[in-house]
Amino acid sequence: MSALGMCRAWRDVLQSPAGMAKLLLYAERPPQQATSGHEQQSSGSAGPSVSCWVRAARAGRDQVLSAMLCLLQPAKAPSTACTNAAVTDVEPATTEHGTVHTVQSTQDAAAALQNDLDEALVAACAGGHVACVRAMLHGPPGRPSARADAMDNKALIVAATYGHADVVQVLLSAPGPNAARANSNDNEALERAATAGHTAIVEILLNAPSHAAHADCGDGAALLAACTGHKYINAVRDHHEAIVKMLLNAPSHAAHADCQNFAALRAVARNGNLSIAEMLLNAPSHAA
Repeated sequence: MSALGMCRAWRDVLQSPAGMAKLLLYAERPPQQATSGHEQQSSGSAGPSVSCWVRAARAGRDQVLSAMLCLLQPAKAPSTACTNAAVTDVEPATTEHGTVHTVQSTQDAAAALQNDLDEALVAACAGGHVACVRAMLHGPPGRPSARADAMDNKALIVAATYGHADVVQVLLSAPGPNAARANSNDNEALERAATAGHTAIVEILLNAPSHAAHADCGDGAALLAACTGHKYINAVRDHHEAIVKMLLNAPSHAAHADCQNFAALRAVARNGNLSIAEMLLNAPSHAA
C-alpha cells in the first residue's frame, strides 16, 4: 500500500467510532497480555487500561465508548467445578488444569474492568458529557457497564459540584439497583450544590423520587453552605437566596433556621444579606 493509501486508511479508522474503539482496546494492552495459555485468556477480558476509558470520557466521545462496550466479552459465570474449587480454597497443585488460579485471575480481571468503567463515568460527569454518561450506564445487555452509585456515589457528587443538572438527572434515574442516591454519603451532593449556588441541582436532589436528599442534613450543613457560599461567589448571590428558600421549605426533612446555634443567621449578618436573614427569621419552623 502506498503512503497516501496508508494515510487514507488511518484517516478512515480514526474517523470511525468502531475503529477508534478497536485502537483503544487493543493497541494499548498491558504487556503481560501478550502471554499465552490461561493467562492470556483471563487477562484479555479486562479490556483497556483506565487511561483509555477516561480519555474517551473526558473527550466526550460517546460513540467511541459505546463501541468499546460492545467489543467487551460478555460476562460468563464460572463452571460448578471452578466455583467449588474457589470456595473450598483447594491448592492449585491438586486442582485439574490450575482451576483455582484461572478463577482468581478472571475475578481480578473483571474487578479491574469494573473499576475502569466507574472511573470513566466520573470523568464524563466532571465534564458534563451527558451522552457519555448514558452510554456508560446503558451498555449492551450481558456486558459490563458503569455503576452510577460506585465509589460512594462519587459520580453524583462530581456532577453536583460542577453544576451539570442533566447529568444528575441521568444518574438518579439509572437502570437497575445501582442508581445514584441523592441522600448518599451524608447528602454530600446537596451540600456541594448549595455551596456553589446550583439551584436546579438542589431542587432535583430534594425532589428525587427515591432516596431524596435531606435539607436538614449534617445539622444544617447544606443551609449553612448556602448562606456562606455567596461570600465567595458574588455572581450567584441570587441563586443562594433561592436555595435557602428551598431548604427551609422542603416537603420533608426541612432545614432548621436555628441550626448550629444560629450559625446561618450569624453568617448572613456578617455578609450583609438582609434577604436571607429575613427568610431565616420567618422560617415556617425552627425560625432563627
